[in-house]
Amino acid sequence: MGTAHRRSSRRRRDPEEVRQWVKDRLRSSKTPDTIVFRHELPKTETGKLLRRTLLAELENQNA
Repeated sequence: MGTAHRRSSRRRRDPEEVRQWVKDRLRSSKTPDTIVFRHELPKTETGKLLRRTLLAELENQNA
């Protein structure tokens, strides 16, 4: 399982910090294996996240 986050210009986040935050709040099975920060997430014209597009981009990035 992985997660992608839109990067905020206010504060730089550390992937381990995010992983620990999630681990403190969710079961260990829900903790992401990979954390990726991005400036923008792919969205439809109505603002919904394009999950398949994001997954394909992440798979291409890791290939």
